[in-house]
Amino acid sequence: PTRAVTLVIADEFTDALVRQGVSVAAYDTRSQAFAQVVSASLDEFRPYGMPVKVIVAQTRLVSVVLRLRFRADVTNPDAVALFARTLVTQTMNSLKAGETFDPTSVENLLKSVSGLDWTGDEVASPVGPIVPTSPYQLLRTSLALVTFDGQATLQRQAANV
Repeated sequence: PTRAVTLVIADEFTDALVRQGVSVAAYDTRSQAFAQVVSASLDEFRPYGMPVKVIVAQTRLVSVVLRLRFRADVTNPDAVALFARTLVTQTMNSLKAGETFDPTSVENLLKSVSGLDWTGDEVASPVGPIVPTSPYQLLRTSLALVTFDGQATLQRQAANV
């Protein structure tokens, strides 16, 4: 075989459950058990004899703070903010192992959100790209970790009306 395949397994809580102090980090999660089952199964099924390396990835949870401004005709800014937060969550969670999260890519996506007054500085944090520390680190977030500075924004807009 001239090629090899790397199968990366990860879950949302892998990083929190790592056992430190062993020569190779061991993960006490279902991901580790699943990796072992997959490895054992590969002894029997391997396409064209192709080698497959099974790795349990480290998941790094990332917080994102948005600075959203809404157009004056928006009647439900909470729904618009939820849509924007969901877009950010889906974007980060679609990254592959080792891929960098670039806030400017999210800012460009937020242009398409109806009801936002787009200015180009919607991502308050992180201020720059987040680069995984290894090719097997996954950057992930959740809706709870993507917040927005809504109170200050809504107060500022109310003062301008």
